[in-house]
Amino acid sequence: MKLTNVLALTVLAFSFQFTYAQGTSGRTSAGGLIRPNTKENVPVLNGIMKVDSLWETTKIIREDDRSLLIVHSEVPNLVFESNRAITKVEPKSSGYWEVWLPFGSHILKVDAVGFQRLEMPARSYARKRVYETKISGILKNQRSATDKGNLVLTSTPEGASIKLDGFPDFKGTTPYAFNDYASGTYMITVTKEKYDPKEVIVFIEKGKTTTENIRLAAQFGFLNFDVPDGAQVVVDNQTAALVRGRPFEVAAGIHRLAIRAGGGISLKDTTVVVPPGETVQVRVPLR
Repeated sequence: MKLTNVLALTVLAFSFQFTYAQGTSGRTSAGGLIRPNTKENVPVLNGIMKVDSLWETTKIIREDDRSLLIVHSEVPNLVFESNRAITKVEPKSSGYWEVWLPFGSHILKVDAVGFQRLEMPARSYARKRVYETKISGILKNQRSATDKGNLVLTSTPEGASIKLDGFPDFKGTTPYAFNDYASGTYMITVTKEKYDPKEVIVFIEKGKTTTENIRLAAQFGFLNFDVPDGAQVVVDNQTAALVRGRPFEVAAGIHRLAIRAGGGISLKDTTVVVPPGETVQVRVPLR
């Protein structure tokens, strides 16, 4: 039996009994039922989904203001979301959905229990046109014994440590080239000091070199002060040692600022929010 058939049968063997919600942001499932937002319902992500193909057919629908996307997939209980809106989702048979969209540009996202979210490429769906796509699911650590492929793993920022699930002795730092590895899926954890760790499932395809970039979320941000010479800057009750022309690093989040002139005269007292990885300008004009 071919590896692809084994993977398909493995995916079909899952009998997930989750329910879902239909939200105002365009998130729609076949059942339209409420999925309780509890920790017990958070699934373990054991697989990835990928778009095998997406094409425009010659079929025409009657609705003037809609497009139709027909989805074929052996992954059960798909949930669809758009950056705009989804008119409705109709499951027609096992492994076959009709997703009705307002015509125009959409970025579609697909969820399934046990799988990482799939974000489909942005695409314009024309009025009254019909499109078809095939989505396949691959489970974690399902690999070929004979087929090989390559993966170039990068990160933003670079210099992150790599952990490879199932390979306890593996050590690597981004950018890293996985050359001549067994094709299939791998669970990878990327870590870097002052950044949130990130765990992803990557797919090495037979006979090809895949490039995967992982963006890490910073745990810090910066304050850029433009204050009069000689002013004292206090951040969270601690005097800040400022270096002219260099932003002052702080943890991402809320900070209390106090800026005082000579003699303790208050120039500014405020609270600022520093988003992760961003710089917030703090200006005190000369009086």
